[in-house]
Amino acid sequence: MAYNPPSTQEIIDRLKTYVKSVLGELNPTDQNNFIYSLIVAMANLSNDNNLQLKLDIIPNSFVTTVKTEEALEPFATIKNIPKNLATISTGKAVISGEAGTVIPLGTNFIANDVIYKTKSSVEIDTQNILINEISCNGKIVTVTTVSNHNFASNIPITISGCETEIFNGTFPITATALNKFTYQIDEVTTATETTTGIATGTIAVLDVRSQTAGKNTQLGNGDALAIETQIAGASSNAYTMFSDISGGADDENFESWKNRVVYRYQNPITYFNEANIITEAKKIEGVTRVWVLKCTSDGGQATIYFVRDNDPDLLPDKRQGPSSLLQERPDAQ
Repeated sequence: MAYNPPSTQEIIDRLKTYVKSVLGELNPTDQNNFIYSLIVAMANLSNDNNLQLKLDIIPNSFVTTVKTEEALEPFATIKNIPKNLATISTGKAVISGEAGTVIPLGTNFIANDVIYKTKSSVEIDTQNILINEISCNGKIVTVTTVSNHNFASNIPITISGCETEIFNGTFPITATALNKFTYQIDEVTTATETTTGIATGTIAVLDVRSQTAGKNTQLGNGDALAIETQIAGASSNAYTMFSDISGGADDENFESWKNRVVYRYQNPITYFNEANIITEAKKIEGVTRVWVLKCTSDGGQATIYFVRDNDPDLLPDKRQGPSSLLQERPDAQ
């Protein structure tokens, strides 16, 4: 059976009856009374929502049935929802070598036939990180550092100052967190110690960006980037840091674009409401699902959860999120 929403006057009459039953001392029929004005305002607001229910017939009947990008384009233009274009990847990689060696701005590295260019000039130097705890399970040693390290998987790191002598030496590591890494030793042990040991790497951290766009420009923890023109004093490979080289995405596919357009028609936005936040977040290529926690302790703020289902790791880092689009709005309600 079709839904026939009540008229504004019907809503006004119902609200008057309700107010009279619970607040008998007020006269909801007196047009000079504040409560009367409030009832009329609420009824008109409700009627606006009912109007939106009627307007939903338009996207349900037309937008949801389009089959091509050409047919979708006019609907998308009306709501200012352009198709998301392919994006590049950015991130950090680590190269080892001799202290004092300079990796110039614009140095090219290659991985999977994609060129990555350094965004600044950096010098290789010796970095010492204090170790907070070191432990071993079989032959795999786990190191927790006092502060975040700048090491990357496959980079040789020297461990020194540990009481358990077999922990000391130079080893290629696997970065497992911003302040943790592992390496393998030759002997089996279960030793654990809180130590004043030091992890040392002679390295440079490179800020790189891909020179082409697309999902294939993303690199994961420890992926190798070969230097295009060898630099004396530097290793031939750099390695992606634990935080990945990410952000690259292909041109948005038709279904994803269509879903965003249909959502926008079916969820009218006002300044900084839930639909507005979700719409803005999904403008970022790769963001697939968004949740907004409506209740927050501070006015003008919202907590937003989102994921990137098509990335190697669906949980995003701070460089992949909507923080640049969604900032605190002082006039938000």
